[in-house]
Amino acid sequence: MSTEERLSEIEYQKKRMELNRRFVEMYEDEVSYILEQKEDIEIMEKLSGEEAKLISEEARKYNRIFARIFYDSAGGRVSDEEFLPLWEREEEIRQGLSRIQSLEGEKKQIEKEISVQEDEERDLKRKEREFHGKFINRRAYFLSSLIMALTAAGLGAAAVFYFELRLSVSLWPAAAAVFGAAVILLILRTRKKKAAEKKKMYHMVRNHKETSGRRLQSEYDTIVNDLEFCREKYQVLFGYISEEQWKLFEFCAKVAAELNCSEELSAQRKTFVSAMEQCGMHAPQAWCYYPKAIYDIPKRINRMEWLSGRQNICEQAMVQHERAIRNNLLE
Repeated sequence: MSTEERLSEIEYQKKRMELNRRFVEMYEDEVSYILEQKEDIEIMEKLSGEEAKLISEEARKYNRIFARIFYDSAGGRVSDEEFLPLWEREEEIRQGLSRIQSLEGEKKQIEKEISVQEDEERDLKRKEREFHGKFINRRAYFLSSLIMALTAAGLGAAAVFYFELRLSVSLWPAAAAVFGAAVILLILRTRKKKAAEKKKMYHMVRNHKETSGRRLQSEYDTIVNDLEFCREKYQVLFGYISEEQWKLFEFCAKVAAELNCSEELSAQRKTFVSAMEQCGMHAPQAWCYYPKAIYDIPKRINRMEWLSGRQNICEQAMVQHERAIRNNLLE
């Protein structure tokens, strides 16, 4: 493995480590949110008669206003049991879906750019090899011609001195031979230099392309990791939302908008939340989506069981990512 490949692998492993840490933080936050609700249920069980009556009355008032607006808006197309989980995480879900669509578009674009980049790199490597071969051949021609010219000059000089030829007889042929050899050597040297320059140019361009390719690959890895994060979040964190509920999401968003715009519901929500805060509850906002669990004991028990199930799922997923972090550190 080359140095560049090792550096790329190290950068990739760092990004995987960061991704696993993001998963762990996400599941820790979710488990913390679940535990706050479970603690609230325990607090409900220990409330005094007056406190229990206070939050029960406020929960009933809140639920009556919610039910009136909800059933007028929904028109029976969706039940409150299907609607409430979507309403609770509506903004988070909407942002996540938008983020996934954006990332998928970026991923496709970078895949195209990487494909073009790889084609260009292959073409540049081919041209670089081609001119490298030309450079080697032309250098060989130049050196062999230079050696032959020097040999011929040496032999000519030796012949003049050995056979005692007159300079007037040997000077002009020798000068013509030297001139011809010089011209040939100059041409060969020029061609060799051009081949070397083109080889150097293609090498520099290829290095630039490889640097750009590594940058694109780094961006691609980041996008893939972000997509993996968003998709797992929907598969695990929002795994309790059924396929039928997802199909109704846009409709539920319109219903939620009407509920959020209701001044009467907003005012009662504030009163309801204030009453829960007075009783020492940790996640009062969460119970605005499940008010029946405040005064309906069977629904409270069902809510407790549902929260425990979600906690187990999140903790199991968190353990897997913590194990991946440990394994990465050991490597």
